[in-house]
Amino acid sequence: MIEKIYETDGDRIQANRILDFIEKSGNKETTKVTVAESLWKDERYARATIVNILLMTFRTMSGFSGIMLYSNSIFEKA
Repeated sequence: MIEKIYETDGDRIQANRILDFIEKSGNKETTKVTVAESLWKDERYARATIVNILLMTFRTMSGFSGIMLYSNSIFEKA
């Protein structure tokens, strides 16, 4: 069966290695980490998250929506 999916050239040893690898990788125990923990606990991701939030805020406030929100005061002063 594994020979139909992976190219083993009829080598049963290679097919057994592939099956062993699949079984071992499927049985790994994983740790449960929430999204909040992954974004704020690791320093690299926390910094990137803060920068992205600031960029999104800046783009929102300086884009079309921001201009339309402040259009009354902009045109009154102009």
